[in-house]
Amino acid sequence: MGVDSYLQGWNLTPDGEARRTPSSDLQPVVWQGLPAMLKVARSAEERRGNDLMVWLDG
Repeated sequence: MGVDSYLQGWNLTPDGEARRTPSSDLQPVVWQGLPAMLKVARSAEERRGNDLMVWLDG
């Protein structure tokens, strides 16, 4: 799933230039009037880290 689908699905507004790292896509956004960062993992290691954070509830 790409950044665009998350922007639409979570009602995020881009707020700056997107960046691409070797393992993730990063997009500064505004969510409910607050600055935030959308991170979309592209590597297996990053996805496992996300799974752990979800399991730990944050």
